[in-house]
Amino acid sequence: MTLPATAAIAHTGVGFSSDGKYLVTATAGTGGPADPGQITEWAFSPSLWSEIACASAGHALTSNEWQEYVGPGGPAMPSQLSCGS
Repeated sequence: MTLPATAAIAHTGVGFSSDGKYLVTATAGTGGPADPGQITEWAFSPSLWSEIACASAGHALTSNEWQEYVGPGGPAMPSQLSCGS
């Protein structure tokens, strides 16, 4: 995860959503109107990972392609990897 960069030392708070599907980070800005800070929502839902993988590849992925992209030590291919149309 790459957090927002600031000129000053930034303070960042983190927390998961109650369902565990999202991690939210809140990074303090300098306090001025040009840098009010930033809130970022990180998706941790496996169904979203499939959508991102399909969008990145541009087509449905085979088990071999999945392992090629995520590596042999990565997560197993979701049982319902559907790229839609």
